[in-house]
Amino acid sequence: MLNRIVDAVRAGLPESAPPQAAAALTPPHSAVVLGSRWEGRVVYALFAPRGRVPAVVVKADTHPDYQPRLRQEHDALVRAAANPAMAGLAPLPLGVHQCGDAVVMAQTALPGTPLNVVLRRRFRQSRRLSARDHARVLTWLNTFHGSVSEESVIIGPEVVLERLAQALPSEAPGAEELTRWVSGTGADLGALTIPVRPLHGDLAPSNCFVHRGRVRVVDWEGDVAQGPPLAEVLVFLNHYARAIPGPDSRLRDPQERFLEAFSGQGWLNDLTWDTWRRQLRTLGLPEEAAEYLLVATLADLATGQAPTTHAKRSGSRHNWSGLLALYAEQRQTASVETASHGGARVPAAAP
Repeated sequence: MLNRIVDAVRAGLPESAPPQAAAALTPPHSAVVLGSRWEGRVVYALFAPRGRVPAVVVKADTHPDYQPRLRQEHDALVRAAANPAMAGLAPLPLGVHQCGDAVVMAQTALPGTPLNVVLRRRFRQSRRLSARDHARVLTWLNTFHGSVSEESVIIGPEVVLERLAQALPSEAPGAEELTRWVSGTGADLGALTIPVRPLHGDLAPSNCFVHRGRVRVVDWEGDVAQGPPLAEVLVFLNHYARAIPGPDSRLRDPQERFLEAFSGQGWLNDLTWDTWRRQLRTLGLPEEAAEYLLVATLADLATGQAPTTHAKRSGSRHNWSGLLALYAEQRQTASVETASHGGARVPAAAP
């Protein structure tokens, strides 16, 4: 099967393909089968002669439900390649083909180590190292956003409240207080203009490869060409917190890490909010709307309205709905504790 796939890819290889890609597709070559996530999918890493790192990644899928994802990935890589600043920061598309009952998509391989693996290998976690990680990912994201669209969307307080009501049951702990706060803050802020940007759709640390001080991003199978980019940033911040191992090198509970990052105390909370506010500034949004926009984005993710790869999956919506409920409950708890100490009410997640 591999020979037929390689022949099809080589026959349709664009003239702009890098020489090492052509070499990896020309016999004799070597290949390694990478892990696949579902039945019907196989992924090959192809090496040029005497090559020590893969030059080409080929994905083949026989499942009708997942074949469109390969075509979507090819189209997304074509769009990314149209931005000259993205050279080397995303795989180059090498073609998509029908090969028997399989759809085959080829792309150049990217060097580097996934960011979640980098985190697990560290002897000690620190704000300094994590701040560097965040900065590198934001640099990549803002480079990707370099092809700025003049489009924007208007987010009014009525829409935020409607989605919050859909995602957070009124009887949930903290729901009433959070809704009241969002209503008042939304009235003060008014309608906010969110710029539209090109999107990746699944900006998790596992898709961010670190190499020589730069981040490169893989796995472009999401069907999200562009949209408001706040969910993209929130997905990264949440998954980054989850990827940090505990002192025993095991991953902690995802909900515990979410609260630590967005409603806790310490350097991870401070850094998470610093990064969130920094990206709001880059997008021309007011810093005083930081918590309001966080809640609004959580509600978008929980209702499937956010433009992400997994937006329509019930499991993803359920997960984000649970995190929104945790945030509301933790916020209420912090408010009660503050009041019991005679202090003024301060939102739990406010930096």
